[in-house]
Amino acid sequence: MKIVRYLISIIVFLSLTGLCYAKAGGGVSGDKPAKASYDITSDSLEATKGEIVFTGNVKIVYGDTEIYADRTSMLYESDDSGSAANAAGNISTVVATGNVRLIQQKREARADTLVFVRDTGVVTLTGSPKIIQDNNTIAGEEITLFLNDDKVKIKGGVKALINPDTINTDLSRE
Repeated sequence: MKIVRYLISIIVFLSLTGLCYAKAGGGVSGDKPAKASYDITSDSLEATKGEIVFTGNVKIVYGDTEIYADRTSMLYESDDSGSAANAAGNISTVVATGNVRLIQQKREARADTLVFVRDTGVVTLTGSPKIIQDNNTIAGEEITLFLNDDKVKIKGGVKALINPDTINTDLSRE
């Protein structure tokens, strides 16, 4: 049972990544989480009404999460002006492609493509996706994380490599 719970903790680590929100520092328990800002670098940027595309060596820092990719598209709900200036607060979908890595602390997810839909809290990893933590790996053809429900679904050719030396004994507590 410890191994199953440990696997689940590895897989659903994205629920704590801050993709949806990052808790404001110094907040009191029960406070409404504050939206974190996006710190993005890339080789180039192209903005059109409803979409911002970052291309080449893309790095996104959002709270304590880093996302790396060759290309990242952020779809947002534009106001009447279509200005990208206020897009960060209205981002609805993030699509990262090419050498995607999502890192939070000692955990990492890798895939060819990552799609995050903010309203539903669903992250889908495709293209040889795998999640790595403490020399443990779980992979499949598609990994879907339901952040709002702390649920994960892995489809096709599921493979898990578990190092028993890394299983946290705290997981035995109910």
